[in-house]
Amino acid sequence: MTNHTLTRLATILALALSGALSITCSSPERAVAPGINAAQGGGPHVVVTPSSDTLTVGDTQQFSATLQSPSGTAIARHFTWTSSNTAVVAISSTGLVTASGEGTAIITATAQPYSGTALVTVKPVPTGILAHLPLDGNPAFVALFGNSAYISRPFSNQVEILDLTSDAFTGSIAVGNLPCGVVFNGSGTRAYVANQFSDNVSIINTATGTQIGTIALNGDPLPVIMPAGDSVLFVTTNANKLFKINLVNNTVVDSLPLVATSHHMFVHPNDTLLYVATRDGGTVMEINWRTMTTVRTFSIGAQTLGMEMAPDRSELYVTTTSNALYIVTLSNGAISSAPTQAGATTIALSTDGTKLYVGELFAGQVEVLDRATRAHVRTITTGGVVREMVTDPARNRVVVTNESGWVDIVR
Repeated sequence: MTNHTLTRLATILALALSGALSITCSSPERAVAPGINAAQGGGPHVVVTPSSDTLTVGDTQQFSATLQSPSGTAIARHFTWTSSNTAVVAISSTGLVTASGEGTAIITATAQPYSGTALVTVKPVPTGILAHLPLDGNPAFVALFGNSAYISRPFSNQVEILDLTSDAFTGSIAVGNLPCGVVFNGSGTRAYVANQFSDNVSIINTATGTQIGTIALNGDPLPVIMPAGDSVLFVTTNANKLFKINLVNNTVVDSLPLVATSHHMFVHPNDTLLYVATRDGGTVMEINWRTMTTVRTFSIGAQTLGMEMAPDRSELYVTTTSNALYIVTLSNGAISSAPTQAGATTIALSTDGTKLYVGELFAGQVEVLDRATRAHVRTITTGGVVREMVTDPARNRVVVTNESGWVDIVR
């Protein structure tokens, strides 16, 4: 260091000591990642997962948080969760979010002195939806008796019980592997569930909410249906057969070959006829279930799925994947069609018989049609993947299952 430099340093020091000079040390600002307190800088930081989400009022979503070192190594810490707007989003001590009202909120996970955040946007329940009920396990088939609905949850190996008086789930029933079709007997004392990957049907005592037996089948069963009288049960499997089961001894007593695997069946109220939609076969088979013989076959020419019948039993309505609803005039077998907004998998009749609710699978909506004129009335936007529907006549509404993780009740 030169004498000149030493002289300058001594002058600066003297000025500083006399108070005539203020010395400030600084460095370039360091960028701070979103969700990390500025005080944290480049040290440990909190990562909240997911970092953002959009929910509908009534939905729930589990969030998680991790404290990470600068190298990305997780550091074990306990987190405290808070919401910036509890009227929009409530959050539990474990990070479970409940969407309470429309708007946005920031949730924060804190492990002092570190914290991270996530943005939650909550949308209102769409028009036409009376209740939106989150339910995991890919809710699929649904059956109704009185004030209860049973909903199969294929990915949870359970059937969920929905109390229709309170629109709340009240319990789960363990069944077989990948449960699908569900049906009640006429008195509501038993329910039967097709377990696709167990190759059997569960028998449920509805009073106790427990499985009390199974019925073995050839192939993977999907839909189940029961005519009046509670004496027989019908099931189709991927063996491309319709099986008739005697419920006195729970054994298969007859079968009938099908042209293809069926996903849906419908019982005619005349206590003799059964309709089987053959899906990839593009037909609907009209079967005398007492004699197990085919009466007629209606060629639709598209994948046939859900079915419903006019109140006066004059017409059979068939949903397809071809953006059309097909109408079979049962007196002469004539087939006509009406356009739908998208391909549909399921259909339900309104309580008064004047409307058809058409569940449009991948469009995430239920289209309402005037039954007599086939005219479009309105669209109920549900989102997700609409799977099955059943009419709740006592309350004049329709229960809609959605594979994306919820059940909607619409009108």
